[in-house]
Parts: sequence; C-alpha cells; structure tokens
Amino acid sequence: MWDAPQLLLRNPEQPVGNAVIFTMGDGSVWIVWGRMESSQPMLAHTGWDATRLMYRVSKDSGRTWSADREFPMDTAGWLPRNLAITLRDGTLAVPTSDERNNRDLS
Repeated sequence: MWDAPQLLLRNPEQPVGNAVIFTMGDGSVWIVWGRMESSQPMLAHTGWDATRLMYRVSKDSGRTWSADREFPMDTAGWLPRNLAITLRDGTLAVPTSDERNNRDLS
C-alpha cells in the first residue's frame, strides 16, 4: 500500500530543478537536484547557469531526510541529467550538465 505523496523540494526564492531519486547499495535513498542561486523573478527558462548541485539522504526509505547539503566541490551551473549509477569499483557517478558552458559532464 502506498502512502500519500509528499512534497520533498520547494523553494520559491531558489527554485529547484532536475531532481533525481535513487537507492544506494546500503539501502539509503538519495535525492540530488540543482538549486538556482539567482533570485526570482526571472524570465522563463533562464537562470539555470547559476545553480548548485544539492542532495539529501534518507536512511529510513524516505520517511525522514537529512538537511540539504551541497556537494563538496565547485558545482556552479551543474544540473543532474539522469539517475546515478554505481561503477564496478563502487564509485557513484551522477550524470550532469554544465549550464554555464552548455556541456555534459558525464
């Protein structure tokens, strides 16, 4: 049986975009998204070159979540593009694009 849907991400002052949710091998659930650093209002479909890559982690199947965290590297302008994959060596790869330079970072 499914629970009622819950709103996970919303911030009118710093819009969120391209959120992806995936489960890690340890059972934790991650949500990764781009948080727009520009203030609103802006023209439609603009401002994504001023984002930061953010994430939250749930250790209880999405019932509760960690605080919002920024990846520990410069992610200015990055947006997730697909679900994350785990490489053979255990490295997590999150396909992203660089909206500042219009290129894929996968």
